Amino acid sequence: MLKIAASVIALSFLSGCALYNNRAMPVEVSIIPNDCANESAIIRWLESMEKQEKGILIDGGAYAQEQRAIKYKKWQIKYICNTVD
Repeated sequence: MLKIAASVIALSFLSGCALYNNRAMPVEVSIIPNDCANESAIIRWLESMEKQEKGILIDGGAYAQEQRAIKYKKWQIKYICNTVD
């Protein structure tokens, strides 16, 4: 009986960790340098972060703030690296 209970608890912890979505926070996104030499790689990474779904444990307001930070950084890099003289 104890082995079954331990197995159920272990399985609960493991499945709970799978529900957590490790996303970049706005602070982490904001410190990405405006590196025009690596613009395409940075944009691809930001787009992959933008496509991630909201995790169950993430607040809706925090998710919206993260999305705004990601979109702003994408715009900022595109604006700075693709200037027209």
